[in-house]
Amino acid sequence: MVPAPYYVAIIDLDSGPTIEAISSAQLDGQNIESGVRVKLVLESIGQDEEGEEIGAYRFSLDEDGGS
Repeated sequence: MVPAPYYVAIIDLDSGPTIEAISSAQLDGQNIESGVRVKLVLESIGQDEEGEEIGAYRFSLDEDGGS
């Protein structure tokens, strides 16, 4: 139930594993260089049949640099 278009990022976690995840709208279509810090955010992706907001976790730029 992910509205198209969407972008997938490969993210190296500080704890070791690498994951593949859908990026936030903030990152869509951008060419992000390796080493740029990101953070997990809750982003609205629309509404259900009853008008309730639907949220999904996405990765977005970490403006604070991880501090």
